[in-house]
Amino acid sequence: MTTTTQISKSEVMKRAHNYFKTTNALLPEWMKKSFSWCLKKAWSDEKAVVEVAKRLMKEIAAKNERKRREEENRKNSINTGTYTYIKSSALSWGGVENFYGAGRYCGD
Repeated sequence: MTTTTQISKSEVMKRAHNYFKTTNALLPEWMKKSFSWCLKKAWSDEKAVVEVAKRLMKEIAAKNERKRREEENRKNSINTGTYTYIKSSALSWGGVENFYGAGRYCGD
């Protein structure tokens, strides 16, 4: 089983040989599978594993990006409702000191 996002041919061949040995050892003669059937099954399994790995990598990347944005937003604002507006307003008027000195601040 691979953990990368590419298909490993050696893993496919190992899996096909394992399928061939295990299925043919357990089944009666009239139900035995050919090696080509085992190879097809191994390829399809490996493709499914790679697709799942790619999907998980995308989900993890999106989750990390979301966390990074939230952390950036948390750093840039106070995150307490009206205080976020007050801080952004204060910065647009020339800084917090100017905001307090201009008499626009109503208190806590």
